[in-house]
Amino acid sequence: MSSAAAWRGRIRASAGVGASLAPEGVAAFDDELRAMLAERYPDDPMRVMHRVFAAIGVAPMIASTIFRAT
Repeated sequence: MSSAAAWRGRIRASAGVGASLAPEGVAAFDDELRAMLAERYPDDPMRVMHRVFAAIGVAPMIASTIFRAT
């Protein structure tokens, strides 16, 4: 969960916004984002869904000794 203000700060600080736009562009983007968040996600704090993917690998030599069929 995150407040709308905290989420806007996180997005403003991202490379795609804060590092790419002039200050006026950042302000305009932030105003539009604020309005969109207020309309679509009126509850504060808002739920921010995340997906996590993981891949776990084991070296072949180790795997053959650990997972050896007996």
